[in-house]
Amino acid sequence: MTRSMNQKFKLIYLMKLLWEQTDETHVISMKQIIDDMDSRGIHAERKSIYDDMHVLRTIGWDIRYRRERPSGYYLKNHVFEDADMKILIQSIQSSRLITMRKSQELVDKIKRFCSRWEAEDLNGKIDVKDRIKGMNESLSFSLDAIQKAISKNRELSFHYTRWKKGKNGDMESITAAYHASPWKIILIGMDYNLIAYEDGAIRQFRIDQMNYIRITSRMRKGREAFREFSNDGG
Repeated sequence: MTRSMNQKFKLIYLMKLLWEQTDETHVISMKQIIDDMDSRGIHAERKSIYDDMHVLRTIGWDIRYRRERPSGYYLKNHVFEDADMKILIQSIQSSRLITMRKSQELVDKIKRFCSRWEAEDLNGKIDVKDRIKGMNESLSFSLDAIQKAISKNRELSFHYTRWKKGKNGDMESITAAYHASPWKIILIGMDYNLIAYEDGAIRQFRIDQMNYIRITSRMRKGREAFREFSNDGG
């Protein structure tokens, strides 16, 4: 990429530098900014950097200058404050609605909203692996399908497995196909349950016992029955 082409990215690189490398305890000097630009093949002078900072301030970037040593510029406010980040991450880690893998993905995304120094500090204080995650990927997909059916006002088709004691005392599984109108997901104890309208009545299904879930083209039924169920404290 030519030097003239690089010049067009000067403001973007300044934004990236302030966002990733600075916060209230980590500043960057004008010389460091100019040196960073030069390493990218971008010619930058103090006045042009001041002009760029003015542009960023006009769109809401809270860029400050710290006079005490080490002196320099920093972005005071990122999207989340440190306390906000910790609350969000702890909520993600403790939620059984989110799998271990998805927890790590979300935590990594959240950490992009702070400086690298704040992210490193969070790395020393959080550990998704040490949290108990009771939900597997299959349950996550089932919950997602049910939530989509509810938002689209559609029925579901699925296979449901029940267990009963057989003649010899062993537990036997019985699987049957169902069409039902999903209305609400509730957590009872450690189990996610679907409240649905099926065969003229409100019924409850344990979601971890539902398989082959499909969203159908049929509109949901049982709105009045579900309203009465909810009003009765169900």
